Amino acid sequence: MRTVQDVLGADEPSAEVVLRDPRAGELGWIVQRNGALYAAEYRLATHAARAG
Repeated sequence: MRTVQDVLGADEPSAEVVLRDPRAGELGWIVQRNGALYAAEYRLATHAARAG
């Protein structure tokens, strides 16, 4: 455990992380990507593949 602590550093908090508001299109991309990953993981056919 000491080695891990030495590698990661002291118990001091690192720099503060600030999240910005999402920009136009980013939330839609997240939803689309999540659906694509879900479909790939569960081997689901996409709507376009079923239609054609």
